[in-house]
Amino acid sequence: MILQYAKLLWAQNHEKALASALRISETHRNKDTIKGGHMKRLVTAILITWISIYGSSATLAASSYICIINHDYSLQDNGTIKTSVWSKSFEGNQFTVEKSDGAITGSTLTTILANETKIINAGSKENSFKAVAYFKNQVQIIEIQEFRSSKSKPFVALSMGGAGIISGLCQ
Repeated sequence: MILQYAKLLWAQNHEKALASALRISETHRNKDTIKGGHMKRLVTAILITWISIYGSSATLAASSYICIINHDYSLQDNGTIKTSVWSKSFEGNQFTVEKSDGAITGSTLTTILANETKIINAGSKENSFKAVAYFKNQVQIIEIQEFRSSKSKPFVALSMGGAGIISGLCQ
């Protein structure tokens, strides 16, 4: 789980981290306390270590989806589906879906407490990625339309006993 969270942070912040490291290097380059290029070597070593541990964003993209919630729906007493009272608080939330096992990390739809996650369909140019998570008293299903030709892939998730019906886009 920590590695999944680190991957998510890497995907969100790798450009910021690199810019910060370069700013630190530039700021301290001419100071008397750091001689002989020690800071430059330190920053380079940190960046090489970070990339070797967490890989490139291309590797991350190959192993997981990063999804953003656009809408949340809930079942009404009369059997219709309407915008959930939680929709505004869920909008814009981000989560990651591991392609290898269907595990989801993030503030919404997380499967960290699931007894099991299972891939129903790995997705392809013809089929959606589909996964299910089994909890003690509920089931959660996600479909990501991998077959779409666009970079952004629509998703829908159903969390029975949880967040309701969630939709948005993944990359």
